Amino acid sequence: MIAELTFAGRQVRGVRENQEDSYGFCVLGSGPEGALLLALADGMGGHERGEVASALAVECFLQRLDVRRQDMRQAMLDALHLANSDIAAENARRGGAPDEMGTTFVGIFLHGKRLRWVSVGDSPLYLYRAGVMLRLNEEHTVSPVDEGSTDSAVLTSALTGGRIFRIDAPEDVVQLMEGDIIVCCSDGMNTIPLSQIGSKLEIYSGLAAGELAEKLMQAVESERKDGQDNLTVTVMKCVPATSTP
Repeated sequence: MIAELTFAGRQVRGVRENQEDSYGFCVLGSGPEGALLLALADGMGGHERGEVASALAVECFLQRLDVRRQDMRQAMLDALHLANSDIAAENARRGGAPDEMGTTFVGIFLHGKRLRWVSVGDSPLYLYRAGVMLRLNEEHTVSPVDEGSTDSAVLTSALTGGRIFRIDAPEDVVQLMEGDIIVCCSDGMNTIPLSQIGSKLEIYSGLAAGELAEKLMQAVESERKDGQDNLTVTVMKCVPATSTP
């Protein structure tokens, strides 16, 4: 059985002037009936507007998700739309044009051995299990049309205060197992390939969640990439019942 879920998050600004990523955890209760919420957002719109949009999305989702509801998927969708409405209201208050500020978003609800998420945009959610690295959530982007283009992929969905074009909110939950490692991050992690992320998790799987997050950050920073984006890494570990956290 899973005795406990340990978790941690780390951030680095990269070469950007501002940190436009936001994240937050919220622990609900304790023991077998306890739950963990995570919200992670990667702001867009430049500088302050990106910061504000991501912070609003995280704060709203964590504060307004009704965890008492039986239909948790719908509760998460409702909280997502409330966050989007908050972004619209804030943008209007600042006199911004429609869709001038926005953010990607991943919201996670972990209860017992069950993982559920809702996501919009390209911030990835990964599951590492028994040496295999899987992306769980959809990536809402399209590649540049021109072959050989060096431009980044283009987002096809985000929280901008307007219509949300695509939402990933699966009906089924993922059943977790002891030893599983969940990584949710912003797209600054794309500096290193998925295989390298998996290798780091395999090598350092015995470390605490915070130390694992540090190792992943260091792997990205060691690339010394020109134009390195903001990076946020969150790690959640399913600790076996026989292990000491």
